[in-house]
Amino acid sequence: MTVVYGTVCLDVTHEVPRLPERGGYVEAREARRSLGGEGANTAVALALWGVDVVLVSNPIGAGHDADYLAQALEERGVRKTVFSRGTEETPVCHILVTPDGERTMFGHGFADMPKTSQPSLAPTRPGGWTTSDMNHGRAAREALNLAHAAGRDVYALDFVEPDEHLIAGSYWQSSTSWVGTPGKTAANLKWAVDWAERQKCTAILTDGADGLCFARPGKKPLHLPAIPTEDVVDSTGAGDVFRAGMLYGLGLGWPDSKCLLFASAAGALNCQGVGAVGGLQPLDRVLRHMESSPQIAALYLDAE
Repeated sequence: MTVVYGTVCLDVTHEVPRLPERGGYVEAREARRSLGGEGANTAVALALWGVDVVLVSNPIGAGHDADYLAQALEERGVRKTVFSRGTEETPVCHILVTPDGERTMFGHGFADMPKTSQPSLAPTRPGGWTTSDMNHGRAAREALNLAHAAGRDVYALDFVEPDEHLIAGSYWQSSTSWVGTPGKTAANLKWAVDWAERQKCTAILTDGADGLCFARPGKKPLHLPAIPTEDVVDSTGAGDVFRAGMLYGLGLGWPDSKCLLFASAAGALNCQGVGAVGGLQPLDRVLRHMESSPQIAALYLDAE
């Protein structure tokens, strides 16, 4: 069983030709509503690939939007869920996507998540993986601490506070949207090494089309290229699907190198569709994409 503790929200995606200048105006295409949130995106991917997954999230509110989210999770195969319907407003994230696939986000209903979420409701059966994103603040940290105390492996997403104290031996993932410098491989590799040594964790810092940096304490750090993918239209959710790919492989006992290759292929494919899991692909398609560029695949698999 893999436990995903984290965010569930309503995504509203707007395709725009460009971001407006200050005080300017840009015509947006019709808004698309979809299930979103780091926790939901990762859980949906794991469920599609046949993993026994439990999703524990923030309250999703009441009314039509909450009904939509609950139904969307059920339809996507995430049938083990722990959340309240409550009176809180349904969190909504508005996403502006430009033709190059990059996105800018703003939302509401997220600020109170650390106070309204209940990490103690997450299953703590020994064995297996528990992961959390950082949107729930102190509650997210508590979820991982409770899991670790129960004998579970933990995987942290976007825990990037300067005074962060991760669990030794855990896996950590974030992107250059949060730390490091986009496009600066040498600087990002140094950042990942420093973070891994300081936190005593396995660190993965992704940088979109510029690949990823991978560091473990006392081991040679690696920079690995991105898996080539055609027709990139939206990078939303790529990191969440990458995380799901890592958890899928780790749950099967794969070496880190194969987990990274699978995760990179899954995240890249997801960029071919609009929305957080718009390009999510079934297991066989991801496995084929792992082999779509033999030279790059060899770089990954030789990296262990």
